[in-house]
Amino acid sequence: MERDRDREAELWIGATQLAATEEIPCDDSRLAPFGAGGVELRHFKELARAGLFGRPPTPMRIGRFRVLERVGQGGMGVVYAAFDEQLDRKVAVKLLQQAEGSDGARKRLLREAQAMARLTHENVVAVYEVGEHEREVFVAMEFIRGQSLDRWLATPRSWREIISVFARAGAGLRAAHDAGLIHRDFKPHNVMRSEDGEVKVLDFGLVQALENEGERSARARSGLATVQVVDLPADPQSLWTRLTQTGAFLGTPAYMSPEQYAGGTVTARSDQFSFCVALYEGLYRQLPFAGQSVGELVSAALEGAIRPPPPDVGVPAWVERIVRRGLSHRPEDRFPDMATLLDALERNPQRRRRRWLTSACVAMLTGLAGYGAAPAMGLGHRCDRGATEREALWSEARQAELAASFADVGTLGVSTWDHIRPALDHYITYVSAARDKTCEEQRRGYDSDELYELRSACIDQRVAGVETLLNAFAFASPNVVERAALAVDDLASLDSCDDRDALLGGVAPPKDPATNRAVARARLELERARVEQLIGDVERACTRAASVRREAEVLGYQPLIAEAWLREGAAHQDQGAGEPARTAMSAALLMSIESRHRAVAAEAAARLISIDSELRGTPSEALESAEFAAALADAAPDPWRAWLLANNIGFARWKSGDLDGALTEFHRALTKLGETPGWVRERALTECSIGQLHLARGEFEPGRSHLELAIEINRGLMGDVHPTLDRIERLLDDTRRPHQHRQPHHREPI
Repeated sequence: MERDRDREAELWIGATQLAATEEIPCDDSRLAPFGAGGVELRHFKELARAGLFGRPPTPMRIGRFRVLERVGQGGMGVVYAAFDEQLDRKVAVKLLQQAEGSDGARKRLLREAQAMARLTHENVVAVYEVGEHEREVFVAMEFIRGQSLDRWLATPRSWREIISVFARAGAGLRAAHDAGLIHRDFKPHNVMRSEDGEVKVLDFGLVQALENEGERSARARSGLATVQVVDLPADPQSLWTRLTQTGAFLGTPAYMSPEQYAGGTVTARSDQFSFCVALYEGLYRQLPFAGQSVGELVSAALEGAIRPPPPDVGVPAWVERIVRRGLSHRPEDRFPDMATLLDALERNPQRRRRRWLTSACVAMLTGLAGYGAAPAMGLGHRCDRGATEREALWSEARQAELAASFADVGTLGVSTWDHIRPALDHYITYVSAARDKTCEEQRRGYDSDELYELRSACIDQRVAGVETLLNAFAFASPNVVERAALAVDDLASLDSCDDRDALLGGVAPPKDPATNRAVARARLELERARVEQLIGDVERACTRAASVRREAEVLGYQPLIAEAWLREGAAHQDQGAGEPARTAMSAALLMSIESRHRAVAAEAAARLISIDSELRGTPSEALESAEFAAALADAAPDPWRAWLLANNIGFARWKSGDLDGALTEFHRALTKLGETPGWVRERALTECSIGQLHLARGEFEPGRSHLELAIEINRGLMGDVHPTLDRIERLLDDTRRPHQHRQPHHREPI
């Protein structure tokens, strides 16, 4: 060992001498060490050994990529130009900086980078591979020949050019938000404009992954992010280089939202704020908030003190109004999402006036073209989005990632994954086929445009749901694993997307196209909230539903308001919060009746029975509304809602002491599900409830029979080692000894 240390010292003495005589290239821009033990430091040692012993140096590599040169460095790491010898292409490889010695931080960073790799959009830099090199995470992505947006803006541009480029960057942000990623550090430096005019946003999600738990908790305790006061340069173009202070903020203060300064929850609207800061700067050649220190900048942003634009900039007033709204210091005062903001930027009033005559001429020409033109125009379009969507959701790499995540939990995780993987494969394959089938049938003229939009929106919701579920599975905890099988079984039915009569017979969509698009996006959020509730992330589901409800109230579309109240009330119900749950569910019932949203009305009425009997302890009050709830269920016939109502009435009767009535309702609930396959969770729950009810009546043999059936159903759904089986087995033990009448101790609030 002593000899090895002497030899190492000898090598480093030689390396120093060689560097001094410039026999080894040691230019700081290419070989400056990236942290203690970084890959460049190790490569420098390799060069030293090569120079000492007269042998050719081994090329510097990151994973399978041969490094060509360093092209940039920032707070998140170093970017290299590299060559992918396997696929014969030049790539950019970012080696990400992370907290030393933190395996948890490294795993979070790796998984966040993998989430970024699943995002495919023309305005987002394509990620080819994510991996680890000597315990450092790297991201290999497309190499873009061009310049960052801050350099592009250094040359004077017209306001139209600037809005055009920013709109494409905003489209990338929108795609990321739809995929559940938040940038947290959007700024011109993180946007690339290629030589052929393409615009791509970099580094989605990676900044959030770099923030470790200690930083979050420390900032939360202080109530305000630690501010390092520095003087601001007179040249705003160099502001980001001066304001990114290690340990001060996670992000770049000049572009950060007020909620980031205060250590609050960061959402897609935080990215919207950063986007509008950058857009304001591009349009007016100054930042929207004045200040010669970070402290002054923070104060101006928190107060919403937007400085007036310089005179004679030539930017229309309608553009300024849009940007100012995006810069609102309260997130709820900004646009609901990036899509709405981008729509506003696209609606140039002057352009609309110029279009009027052109549109009239086009309409006349279209009429002259004759019958059959529309189907002919559509035949050139390929219907292959489903396959692309399936690959993004369910690639071999993604499946391996999820399997590893479940395996981290232990035996239960491995067993659960083995049971749910085939079901997920079937569901995602079905989604993919439905997507292409819907496209093909509309292309050939089988469906009207209205029906095509309804079917596509239905499939979009299914994709949002399964994507939310898979994202949760990538960070599987024991609680998530225990709920996983039930959550997969509860994924929304795909058959309803093929039910033309039901789709056309539902509530009428908004007539305004922009409102219609906003409603469609909001429904994706509600589906995400529903799935979050299934996996036990009830607080997030409640927050998401409440946010949608507030946006729906601004839109004024009553059916969406009812849907949001329903989801918010269901989340409160899962939390065991009786009064908030009843308030929200009552609002859902009222709004759904007013808007003739029969499906929401039937579910809300059924859930109110459970809330009153189980959470508020008033079963007699709950049963008073049973007849009214049944009438609503009859108006929206659906096996699941009929089962839900009978199940909840059964529990209310049991709670009130009417065991015979409860047994009748539970058997009615099974009858409502019918003989068709499916409704596995519901059948298992009801069989278990019937078994417990027989035990409470002292009827051990029928109780044992139903509990054994519940175990059999659950074993097929969850595997042989699930905790639910143990709980029902303990109930079976009760069939072997006398006991007193009691309430069920395996009740699920529904």
